Amino acid sequence: MELTPAGLRTLAAHLGLSLAKAVSHHGLAGGGPESPIGTRRTLVAHLDHTVGADAVLGVLARAARSQRDGALVEWRNAAACAHGRLRPDGYGVLRLGQRDYGFFLEFDRVTVRPAPLRAKFAAYHRYLASARAARDFDGLPSVLVVAAGPAAEDRVVGAVLAVETGQPRRLPLLVTTVDLLIAAEGGPFDPIWRAPGTRGRRLRWPL
Repeated sequence: MELTPAGLRTLAAHLGLSLAKAVSHHGLAGGGPESPIGTRRTLVAHLDHTVGADAVLGVLARAARSQRDGALVEWRNAAACAHGRLRPDGYGVLRLGQRDYGFFLEFDRVTVRPAPLRAKFAAYHRYLASARAARDFDGLPSVLVVAAGPAAEDRVVGAVLAVETGQPRRLPLLVTTVDLLIAAEGGPFDPIWRAPGTRGRRLRWPL
């Protein structure tokens, strides 16, 4: 289901914006095939990825609500959080107790070739080391990568390590698989995360 053009205009007005501004700042999309608005065509063209990334977000939101005073308090879709060559699948903030934890979300279905995958994580390095990131965030967000399976997870780790050569610091990046995320009783808060470049048992997030 999706909002019609009239529905999108109503939502934009609720936000105090014109439809064009709401599409630009909040990534609103929809309108149906006859009147596509925003990134609708891209979302439909990559529907499996769109649905998969949204499903991962749902797991994170439900896990947060299961914690005392926990909630997903902010979510920006891919269009709303893109910056130059940095194109996450989304950005969110989980509130756990009295603290907020920001994170970029990446959902990897092994559809991106190795070179563009390395370029993706190189873009994270450039952005998170920039003055823009220091203005945008109070502390660096985590980069959470959820991969389709163990082979995809290994592929992500290899790409991250390949672009870290010569970098002054490592990305605040953790990777896991869909199966581990779903099977863990505590979801993302169980020790299911792998940090590239480290050995040993899996880690919890937030660290």
